Amino acid sequence: MSNPSPADPQQKIKRVARRLRLAVWLACAGLLGLLLSSWLTGQPLIGVHGPELGEEVTAALVAKAMYPETLNKIMEGLQLFGVGLFLFWLQRLLGFFQRGDYFSNAIIHCYLWMAWVFFILLLLPGLHKLYLHYLAYRYLPEVDVPVDIAVNFSSVVLLVLLPLIIYLLRIAQAQELENKEFI
Repeated sequence: MSNPSPADPQQKIKRVARRLRLAVWLACAGLLGLLLSSWLTGQPLIGVHGPELGEEVTAALVAKAMYPETLNKIMEGLQLFGVGLFLFWLQRLLGFFQRGDYFSNAIIHCYLWMAWVFFILLLLPGLHKLYLHYLAYRYLPEVDVPVDIAVNFSSVVLLVLLPLIIYLLRIAQAQELENKEFI
């Protein structure tokens, strides 16, 4: 049996997957470092409190004790948890690639989890912003706060591409099973 050549595609995929897994581990370490620094300094990681409404509306809600500081911290925690969960599933997916497993049910499971986590991460800030606007509408009727929700085009494209990749992987998996049965 001959040794695989350096240009062997599977070896190249495994080598790249190993490097990407290292990058994901470094990203996780960076995320933990940011969490630790945020906890030690008491500063929020995701934006500053109240930019969604403007300074005067935020100040008015704070004066009426209606500004949800706890909700902001919960939303920040949920977003960071979602990023960590996404990195976990990416790490797991790259581990399968590193072992040479490209079309198993576990791979599809990883992609499904990544797609759902990404969808939720896109949805959370919009829901948070809508809730803050609801509070301003409900408790500050004298202030007109227009609701503007921005949709990032690249995020929507990625959200559409992830299920498409999952669909193509399922077709490739069925094709691989059919080829194995034929042989």
